[in-house]
Amino acid sequence: MNTTKNEVARTEGHEASVNSWSTVRPHVDIVETDDAFHLHVEMPGVNEERIEVELEQDLLTLRGTAERSGPDGYRLVYGDRRGRRFERTFRLPDEVNREQIEASVRDGVLTVTLGKVAEAVPKRIAVKRG
Repeated sequence: MNTTKNEVARTEGHEASVNSWSTVRPHVDIVETDDAFHLHVEMPGVNEERIEVELEQDLLTLRGTAERSGPDGYRLVYGDRRGRRFERTFRLPDEVNREQIEASVRDGVLTVTLGKVAEAVPKRIAVKRG
């Protein structure tokens, strides 16, 4: 069986790596509403246990890992599909409230909601006599 595996794994004169990974900069859409920014980040094959959302000062970093999967007890003989690591970093503007950041994932899309800082509303001060 080992000979079969080696024969199947040879592609274009090179031994294929069964454990190879590729790092991907995911595609993102950024939508602005009155009270928040919404980042929609493509991370196909990644579930919530494999996603990290990290805020350090004004940098928001999003990471995710999608591994190969198969039926229980499977043994990969040849793999063209790589496991993928997604990573993207954003510098947050001052108008983002660092305490109002939420994240969820559904159907391979990570949605990060960044609440906006309440804008200062001018206050009229009454002037009293005396």
